[in-house]
Amino acid sequence: MRKLYLPIVLTAAILLFSPQLSESMGELLPPPAPKKIIPWAEALAVREGIDWDWFYRLVERETKWELQRARGDGGAAYGFCQIHIPTARAWGGRRGSDAAIARKLLRPRENIRTCLRILGWLLKRYGGSQLLATIAFNGGTKHADYVREVALK
Repeated sequence: MRKLYLPIVLTAAILLFSPQLSESMGELLPPPAPKKIIPWAEALAVREGIDWDWFYRLVERETKWELQRARGDGGAAYGFCQIHIPTARAWGGRRGSDAAIARKLLRPRENIRTCLRILGWLLKRYGGSQLLATIAFNGGTKHADYVREVALK
């Protein structure tokens, strides 16, 4: 079991918390997100108490802020933040049929609002730990709980 979680933890830690790696990869980074969405997303993240740099990197890793990558995980994840319908329903406050939630998640602003709501909930659950919140966002709370229980104690 432990071998399964180690790559998740190491990848999250390296990609999200290594400014040297980010700087050295500067030339390889994708084009910036759509200009209209960035100022709005940043203002919303700040208003929601979510660290903008962390959120930006998270979305960058999920879809590189490219709309054509807005469906992933075999078509089960939607939008810039790659949110699954059950996750949007459980933590993101989204209601309705699966098709209605999917349509909402494909709208950039709805997707970002839902993602920030989920990340806020995860940060509260994990005492402000961006690492554990990232692990939970990508792999589920069971993975993050395991990491917290085994690796961080």
